[in-house]
Amino acid sequence: MSSFADDTRMSKKISTQEDCVLLQQDLENVIVWSEENNMQLHEDKFELICYRTPSAKILAETLPFMAEAANYTTPNGTTIDRSPLVRDLGVNMSEDLSWTPHINIMVDKARQISSWVLGVFRDRSKPVMLQLYKSLIRSRVEYCCPLLNPTKIADIQLIESIQRQFTRRIRGFKDTNYWDRLKELNLCSLQRRREHYMIIHVWKILQGICPNDIGMVFRNNPRLGIKIVLPSLSKKASALAMVKVPIGLRRDPQRIRRSPPESIEKNVLAEKVRRFHSPRRKITS
Repeated sequence: MSSFADDTRMSKKISTQEDCVLLQQDLENVIVWSEENNMQLHEDKFELICYRTPSAKILAETLPFMAEAANYTTPNGTTIDRSPLVRDLGVNMSEDLSWTPHINIMVDKARQISSWVLGVFRDRSKPVMLQLYKSLIRSRVEYCCPLLNPTKIADIQLIESIQRQFTRRIRGFKDTNYWDRLKELNLCSLQRRREHYMIIHVWKILQGICPNDIGMVFRNNPRLGIKIVLPSLSKKASALAMVKVPIGLRRDPQRIRRSPPESIEKNVLAEKVRRFHSPRRKITS
């Protein structure tokens, strides 16, 4: 069981029918504990999601106890409905471990904000438009980006379309090529910015500033410097989002990897990473 603020989560690996019974007992114990401590849980807001890979989903459908694994009730008889998509701390988690549903929702909200900005503000000058974009729109598509960094080309292009469409509305940049616009506006592509954030996050893990949740192993090679060993992706699906980070971190100079913790300031480290990265291949114009 874990909690953050007023959100509480219970999870358990379901392999046998006994695991279903234990999870039901844990649920009842938490509700009884909350009542004994004068805490009221909103049972109508309880949600159930079962995380399964595509291969595990096919296997699970043949198991006789899987109907019970998706059937849990509270002590007062309220049935917890199973949902294919659950919002957790601002991130939409899907049962098939795919980030595409969250990306679609995130892009739709960013487009709504973009339309609102263009409808409310008449000024299309570069300083005003960039300030509005960075504060109201870009911040939405970069929330938790080290976690949900997409690998599908369609998802990458969908997120990038937010910045591509908005920058076209800046005065004097309507007919300019997207990559030329980024250069003139001193902007990075959203894909490159996500890579920056992931490298910064892994660097923080290396310095002991952030917890090493996915169990990456750092090994010091006398010739090559620090080497990052990823955990098995078949055992830890959360490592999927970080799989490209160590590759990018190894390409960076050793002075970045060995920087002291006091130089953690985000903009400074991002500038170092930007300077030593090779140019990103263009996906579309």
